[in-house]
Amino acid sequence: FSPEQIYVTCSEDFFAEPAAVTARIWEFLGLTGIALDNVPAWNAAPPLDLEPSTRAALRRRFAPGIEHLESLVSRSFGWPR
Repeated sequence: FSPEQIYVTCSEDFFAEPAAVTARIWEFLGLTGIALDNVPAWNAAPPLDLEPSTRAALRRRFAPGIEHLESLVSRSFGWPR
């Protein structure tokens, strides 16, 4: 797929502004959409209290993929390094 055919958003944006995010998605798809308001955040939970070594290992493991995704979509998702 070419970059013009892919739209990426994140759940934080969606739950902060569901109507605005869905409007952008409908526009990207070339569709007339429906407005969404007051969307509940499913599976929302506080961060896990991980051991520092576990957290560091996970960051090292996933950092290359996160960096690649961010470069593909020209956006930082604010995930800690």
